[in-house]
Amino acid sequence: QLTTLPAGIGKLTRLNYVHLSHNQLKNLPNEIGQWSEVISLNLSNNQLTALPLGIEKMTKLTRLTLTKNQLKTLPHEIGQLTELTHLHLENNQLTALPLEIWRLTKLRKLDLTNNQLSERPTEAENLPYYTSVDWSGNPIKETTAASDSPPKAIMSPREQEEMQGSMAAPKVPNESMATPKVAGSMAPPPPPPAPTTREIFTAVEQMPRFPGCENEADLFAKNDCSNNKVKDFISKNMKYPAIARENGVQGTVVITFVVEKDGSLSDIKLVRDIGAGCGQEALRLVNLMQEQGLRWTPGQHQGNTVRVQYNLPVKFKL
Repeated sequence: QLTTLPAGIGKLTRLNYVHLSHNQLKNLPNEIGQWSEVISLNLSNNQLTALPLGIEKMTKLTRLTLTKNQLKTLPHEIGQLTELTHLHLENNQLTALPLEIWRLTKLRKLDLTNNQLSERPTEAENLPYYTSVDWSGNPIKETTAASDSPPKAIMSPREQEEMQGSMAAPKVPNESMATPKVAGSMAPPPPPPAPTTREIFTAVEQMPRFPGCENEADLFAKNDCSNNKVKDFISKNMKYPAIARENGVQGTVVITFVVEKDGSLSDIKLVRDIGAGCGQEALRLVNLMQEQGLRWTPGQHQGNTVRVQYNLPVKFKL
């Protein structure tokens, strides 16, 4: 039930993942801009009405989750977060978006569900064709008036001239005489290329989850369940190294592995160690998941099951 963050929190400059969801935060201190190493920031289910000054300094952010807050506007500086691949803004009170947001060309997912947006700006077409943008639940204004008769095609002057020219000298119907395009409409983009069999992702729409959470109500609940089950597994099976206990060694070890499409784990490696046998114990715990036949729910990206690189922090605390 946090309502504020403590002074000096900006000094935590080595943070990579920050999860502050399901609190009562109404604002954030500007000093969080010092979190220059953060790649994932989750602030969902709070009461934020604005983003802090300095957020544009978090230039390594790839995932920013602001779901279920009270945001009415976004700062123009958000366009400086050029590494963003996922931006979740659903269930806020946004009435407009800064033009700079359409310059985030690395975006793969932009969720704008259930806001107060009344139009789709033409600048949205600047995003890559494979970017998924969800506008549902917004009062988007339609360009055609409602009537009982079928809507008429609205053509630009140039299209009208071309149509008149074609009517003056009719040709034998063939495939080249396609139905004229309706102004403002566009053909659906081609689907993104399917990932190759051996491709490994580091950021996907749905990260892998520890088994036993698929009956939860929504994605957030599933992710919370997964985090809790991982912690429980580690807590129940950890054997604190004797030499680490004797010398008071504490800290966080990080193990990286690939969650395969079938949920099995491969390429298990130690990437951060604190010594005194803690790294080897963390490796043993992850390998124990394999030995016990635990199959993770694999990652999902753009409708495909994919291989995902997963970093697991293992905390050792006396």
